[in-house]
Amino acid sequence: MPPTQSYPPPQGPGGYAPPPSTRKDNRGFFARLFDFSFETFITPTIIKVIYILLMIVIALMMLTIIIVGFTQSVVTGLIALIIVAPIAGFLYILFARVWLEIIIVLFRIHDNTEEIARGGMR
Repeated sequence: MPPTQSYPPPQGPGGYAPPPSTRKDNRGFFARLFDFSFETFITPTIIKVIYILLMIVIALMMLTIIIVGFTQSVVTGLIALIIVAPIAGFLYILFARVWLEIIIVLFRIHDNTEEIARGGMR
């Protein structure tokens, strides 16, 4: 008698669960926020808000640099306005974007690995 195989329960088209990227999480924001088992991730849904907040904070930092520069002297303020603030602001936004993209890549790796694991169970 051949060994019996265990298949996942039918859930989607073709009898298998849909891959994670097409699966919809019906739980609300606060239900996922207080999910102490960490079965669902909240970071991919709020990453855009985090990026916007980081851009606002960076803009305020650059404005502070300009104001402090002008309180020192007019020349220092002009240097801060023309050179320091644009370059520093650009670099901070660039680094923030790269870090957030790294986080998203890790979540996509998780989704793809989960999909591959499901495919191996067929």
